[in-house]
Amino acid sequence: MSSASPVKILTVGPPAGRIRDLFSKVAAIQSKHGPFSALFILGDLFKPLLPHPQDQQDLQSLSEEESQLLGGEIQVPLPTYFYQGTSKLHTDVLQSIRVSSSPNPLTSSDSFSHEIVPNLHFLGKSGVFETKEGLRVAFLGGKWDAAGWASCLETKGEPGPATRASEEEELSVPHITTHSVEKLLGHPSFQIPDLVVDSKGSAPPSKPGQPQTLAQARAQAAAEAAENSNEGTKAPPSILETRPPIDLLLTNYWPSGVSLFSNASLPDETARIWGCPPVATIAKAAMPRYHFSLAPGKEDPTPIVGLTDEVKEVGNFWEREPYVNEVQRQGRSFQTVTRFVSLARFGNPKKARWFLALNLVPASSTSSSQMVKPANSTMSPYFTPTLQGGETRKRGGASADAKGAQANEDMDLDSGPNFRWQGQPTKAKKRRTNGGDVSGSDGPPPEGYVCRICQSTEHYIRLCPQKSQPHPPPSSSTVAADRSIGSGSNATELRTKGEGETIGGGWKRSAGPETTTTLGITFEGLPNKPIMPKRPSKVPVGPEDCWFCLSNPKCSKHLIVAIGEECYIALPKGQLPPPGPLAEGEERLTNVPGGGHVLIVPMSHSGSIKSFEPELAGPIRSETEKYLEALGRTYSKFDSVAVSWELGKTSNTRVGHLQTQVIPLRKGMVSGLLERLRKGAEENGHPFEEDEGEIERYFQTKSGGGQGEGDYFLTNLDGKRMLIRLKGKRFNMQFARQTIADHLGIPERSDWKACARTEEEEKEETSAFRGILEGELDED
Repeated sequence: MSSASPVKILTVGPPAGRIRDLFSKVAAIQSKHGPFSALFILGDLFKPLLPHPQDQQDLQSLSEEESQLLGGEIQVPLPTYFYQGTSKLHTDVLQSIRVSSSPNPLTSSDSFSHEIVPNLHFLGKSGVFETKEGLRVAFLGGKWDAAGWASCLETKGEPGPATRASEEEELSVPHITTHSVEKLLGHPSFQIPDLVVDSKGSAPPSKPGQPQTLAQARAQAAAEAAENSNEGTKAPPSILETRPPIDLLLTNYWPSGVSLFSNASLPDETARIWGCPPVATIAKAAMPRYHFSLAPGKEDPTPIVGLTDEVKEVGNFWEREPYVNEVQRQGRSFQTVTRFVSLARFGNPKKARWFLALNLVPASSTSSSQMVKPANSTMSPYFTPTLQGGETRKRGGASADAKGAQANEDMDLDSGPNFRWQGQPTKAKKRRTNGGDVSGSDGPPPEGYVCRICQSTEHYIRLCPQKSQPHPPPSSSTVAADRSIGSGSNATELRTKGEGETIGGGWKRSAGPETTTTLGITFEGLPNKPIMPKRPSKVPVGPEDCWFCLSNPKCSKHLIVAIGEECYIALPKGQLPPPGPLAEGEERLTNVPGGGHVLIVPMSHSGSIKSFEPELAGPIRSETEKYLEALGRTYSKFDSVAVSWELGKTSNTRVGHLQTQVIPLRKGMVSGLLERLRKGAEENGHPFEEDEGEIERYFQTKSGGGQGEGDYFLTNLDGKRMLIRLKGKRFNMQFARQTIADHLGIPERSDWKACARTEEEEKEETSAFRGILEGELDED
């Protein structure tokens, strides 16, 4: 694949007629964070027409600013693309489209795209087009009307070629139609091609069956390794690389079931039933890198019980964890990753996030083999049945890569199980017994199987005749009895009660009825094995439980100082330097109003900057550096310097949200701190790396996804950066705070809980610090 430069794009929620406000805010974002190559508008650019009959609908007039836009009186600051929203387009808009029609549509476009005014392009109702930078964008317009969809299914004929006349007819229908969906499903970007054959004309051989024993698994792995080393050639390209990949998918509705398998906190109680089945079909087939969508609005004809007018007015910003799309062919698996983002409506009164900026390298310039599955990714929420041999098919029908009407048949959502209401499977599940038999069969075991009790190869361990003889765990009392027991009257009995009895070493017998155990007599009522107390596993923190995710109602938003595009600044609970007045005779550690100890927190939820995709990690790092510079300038006004530390940890921890902590220290108190940090780290087996070039190269690469690969500790002391690559090693997460607290002579403040303040005091400190920081942020 040839290399390509990243493309910076902006996606916004529907302005619905607020033209001047939209392009004014876009121009401000462009000047501050640009330049952007393209702007994509979800939903309605123009205000939706009221649902009146045709003759009354045409009588509705455009607003003054909408007319000025069509007349070229409002400047569009960058190339802007929009498609049909949730209603018919006004006749004046359609006329402008006809007047601006060009015999040559946009390159690589399947929709009759038009530049209505300079920089403003109308794409149509559905299609796929490619920007001049190489980004491939698919879109599906119209509103979801179940009755209208059913009518299309009843009246549709054989799908034919999409002509300009048929496109204009489609625009006269406000709802999603089968023609719009079929057009997308018939596009090459939505097809799954066959495997690439080798030079001899044969497809790569399929993998052998699953091994039944550990010995078989080892033998199979050794054979595959030998085969790969002998070939010395690259593996055949992924079948997903042979079709034009989709970078962005834009729709007016959520796909049905997109919240399935997600642990992210939903934006509304009714969100699980939001969605449109045809959009789910499109998303499943397209497998885009990003899918942008909208929550239900006022114009939607389908009522949702419990959905408030406020949600319809404001919309919702919701970002799902990435999910993995998987395609199987002849025993081989090919994967891509999709990120789903729901944007709120433009300029909403609740200030919910209505735009998102991305820095993307076109997928056509990268290889799917370079894809790294994010640590928080889930399986796909869309059901994809697979048959023997790995072919993906509709139940009892044609393959999923069929074209035209056959592709549309795959929209039958009843073709797979309903994950939410699925009943018990028709076939008995394979079960694993004590011996590892997963077949559930009573026949002879496979070759190489050995019973671990009697070493026989004739039966499974669960059928071993010697299994009925109990083997209770030894205890001190049992051993003593074994040594002292004789025969006859010298026989000794061991009794246990119904309650669990501690045996020793943390082992317990399970509770049961009173039993009698005598040497040579069956130990009735005791388990075959003792119950070993399980160590509680560490459960990763999700956004719904994260104190730092703004979507969590428990987030202490009164501590927020400033909010940017990718990060926000907030005071912590329990600042390290005492923020308030000190007792008489005590030396003040900081003169900064409000204390000045702050957190720089990314809005996206992840435990390490190296877990983010490069197009997201870059803007987060850039904005973090901008904030650090602004904080340094602020601290310097009070004869102080900035000391910061950042812990990126994704493995074996409940640390769920990345944060950079920054504190101000008076210049005279910094001496010796650097050496103390270095010495403390080395004593615990964590030497610092101090080469600036190596540190920068480390953060320019994304984690490979292995255990601990994205774990690091970074400290910055007045411009001097030092890095520890943790690589899964145990690390004291309070190392920086404890070391600095000891250096300042305030070890009692090493625990933030011991430094907690009242909410009123926190509000005062936040307001005081915000007042001195805002000026520095405005300069940026």
